[in-house]
Amino acid sequence: MKCGKATCGIRYAVKRSSSAVGYCALSIKCGTRDEAGFHSGTAHMVEHTIFKGTAMKNAATINGYLDRLGGELNAYTTKEEIVLHATVLKEDLKKAASLLFELATSATFPANEVETEKGVVTDEINSYKDSPAEDIYDRFEEMLFSGHPLSGPILGTTASVKRITREELLRFVREKFRPEEMAFTVVADIDETRMEKEVNRLAEKYFPGHNDTGIATGTDGGTHERQYFSPEATVFDKSISKRNHQVNCVMGGTAPSLYMERDRITT
Repeated sequence: MKCGKATCGIRYAVKRSSSAVGYCALSIKCGTRDEAGFHSGTAHMVEHTIFKGTAMKNAATINGYLDRLGGELNAYTTKEEIVLHATVLKEDLKKAASLLFELATSATFPANEVETEKGVVTDEINSYKDSPAEDIYDRFEEMLFSGHPLSGPILGTTASVKRITREELLRFVREKFRPEEMAFTVVADIDETRMEKEVNRLAEKYFPGHNDTGIATGTDGGTHERQYFSPEATVFDKSISKRNHQVNCVMGGTAPSLYMERDRITT
């Protein structure tokens, strides 16, 4: 496996497999927890509307770009990240990789598409509310992470989604989609060294003028500090009465972090 960091600051990993199908993903370190200064649900709305057009392609072209090759283009949002990913035949991997970089750097978020997607997301929110088995997790995390950015729902609320604007989406991407906060991964039956060169070429093309910290030449780059979650020993018990025929229950608590060696040792 080839791992490294491009000149612009984006990290990458390329792994060879024996499959004729190739997979690539562009992960951006910004999710629901990074929405301070934005309406709740902005990160998820970015994911929904990022395929609606770029400076070079309209929505129809983007939707058919990999479809006509038998590939798939998709994305998802978590509280920690937004991930754009593609599945294609290995010979089309460079096209898929280029498209992911293009989407992350030049999405236009047409105003009419934003308004349409607001309705789609609102329906999604309402469908979750109609499913206690899913809604219960949002309610649990809201209490567990109370007062912390992780407490917010990924989809936002119907009220907050209505207030999201095209300008807000553009600002979110401009501030959060920085190369030093990105990682590009590839798994396919390809030459690792050759693909590594292609990733570096794409990084230079789509992030020109950035140094190895991801900061554009002549700027201070801003900051992207995350609030560390330090749970308090709080016990809570909440019941919600609804007219349905099933009972849904969640029981959980905090545990040492998988990624914080200090916590595992001292706990």
